[in-house]
Amino acid sequence: MNQTILTILGLSAIEAVPTSMLVLSLKAGRSFLRELFIHKSLLIKYMIVMFILLPALALAFYFIDTEHYRIWLAVLIISISPPSIGMTKDVTKLGGNPNICTAWLITAILFSFVVIPMNLLIIQKIMGVNVDLGIDDVTFKLFIMFVLPMMTGFTISKYIPGIKPAVIRIFDLISKTASLY
Repeated sequence: MNQTILTILGLSAIEAVPTSMLVLSLKAGRSFLRELFIHKSLLIKYMIVMFILLPALALAFYFIDTEHYRIWLAVLIISISPPSIGMTKDVTKLGGNPNICTAWLITAILFSFVVIPMNLLIIQKIMGVNVDLGIDDVTFKLFIMFVLPMMTGFTISKYIPGIKPAVIRIFDLISKTASLY
């Protein structure tokens, strides 16, 4: 029974991310990167905070609070991961611009192709933790889980918009169901 539950949870996570990316890109319709890059100072601040400051802070706490080093290692790993797909909903609720949020998510995912392997190497060297994921494995997973579904959604939005509502309904249901587990 435990093995069945673990299998379901594993498959749900594998389904939840790409289907959520597909639905997000279908709803957005396009990347909105031009709108984000108009705000260069905001983009630079996001990049510094997300990819430098937060991992450095988690790394510092890893060494300061040695009693809870496993928690800080987990925080460190989470801090170098791409941002949550669900953040666009939170930004909308807080009165922010969901289009800029979508563009930031896309930018952060693309930036992750460089930053995640680099940060994993730093973690491995500084902390002596063997994080042997392999750059090619990380790149492949980022592509399959994030980039490919996103490109598919933008392509459908641009070239076959007539099927967009049906695809959103189907994959939104799959995404929400997979996210429940």
